[in-house]
Amino acid sequence: MKSPFKMTPGRGNLPKTGRGIASALIGKSPMKQTDIELTKSYDEGKHKAEIARAKPEVKKNVEKTLGVAINAATGETDAKKRENRVVKSGTNYREINSEGKVVKEVKANPNSSTGGKAADALRKEVENKNTDTNTRRKRNAELINTIGGGTPADKLDEKGKQTLVNMRKAVVVPSPAKQKVTKKSPTKMKKC
Repeated sequence: MKSPFKMTPGRGNLPKTGRGIASALIGKSPMKQTDIELTKSYDEGKHKAEIARAKPEVKKNVEKTLGVAINAATGETDAKKRENRVVKSGTNYREINSEGKVVKEVKANPNSSTGGKAADALRKEVENKNTDTNTRRKRNAELINTIGGGTPADKLDEKGKQTLVNMRKAVVVPSPAKQKVTKKSPTKMKKC
């Protein structure tokens, strides 16, 4: 008689401790946390960003090119959302951008309730482009906040700190937890 239940000896492949704990609750070990010290290059870059934000034409060009909105006073940058959509217009399906202009148009299949393969492909294409563009804009905003001072250096996450170190706008400072501990050899006792 065969049973659908099979038992294998031992613990198995997965560790039993820490399972089911959300990763947000598990902090990084002190050995992996980064303490940084800002360099002169960071201060110079932050100053250049402040000057550029003060010029409306430069600010407008950066916002348009990178798809972000920059607060001139504080330097905080937010990503603008791309929200192209697909609408039915007569016997066609159209991709409409945020300004209301037609970007692309495909013929609808009159025998299909969803518009056919071409309309489905257009919907999927618009969804993918929106997701991709919004992700890129979010990364642009994070980078501008990191290197331009929109996010204060003491409030940066590990990724932001690592970005500054990689760009040589900061250097890693050894923290007390990272300092090497030297082992002392045990004292030997002499026999009497």
